Amino acid sequence: MKDKHQTINELIKEKDFKSYLEIGFGNGFNFHRIAIESKIAIDPNSPQSTDCMQIDSDSFFADNDLTFDLIFIDGDHTKEQAEKDMINSYNALNPGGVILMHDVLPFTKEMQLVPKIQEQWTGDVWRAFKGFSETYPKIKTEILPEKYGLGIIFKKRAKIDF
Repeated sequence: MKDKHQTINELIKEKDFKSYLEIGFGNGFNFHRIAIESKIAIDPNSPQSTDCMQIDSDSFFADNDLTFDLIFIDGDHTKEQAEKDMINSYNALNPGGVILMHDVLPFTKEMQLVPKIQEQWTGDVWRAFKGFSETYPKIKTEILPEKYGLGIIFKKRAKIDF
């Protein structure tokens, strides 16, 4: 089974993507392994650094005028925030861009419970991903079976409103 950074790098190479946003920097393990021309990470719980802006995704998108070829969502693991991140990310994608959302295939019921009750935790982001694909059936989505699952959303329409 591939690690998420391997899948992301393969997609970057295949599509010749140039710009990347990561929502949910954590310890930077994934972000530091992404090979792309321009990349930004945001996470309100990570220390401010040259690699990561210490800001929540709602605040970032409220003032953002940048667009990206690829956005990786692995931030707040609740359905409510994941829904906002998907819509905001879609609206910040370049034409032909892709959103990857981690944690859409929890292994157990306990992994998806909110609030978090154990170390291995996907939250209920799978519900947000499923809801997105049902609400916007003309937008192509798929799920890759990497560990905890990677949901893919392909940019088709210009903008989505809440």
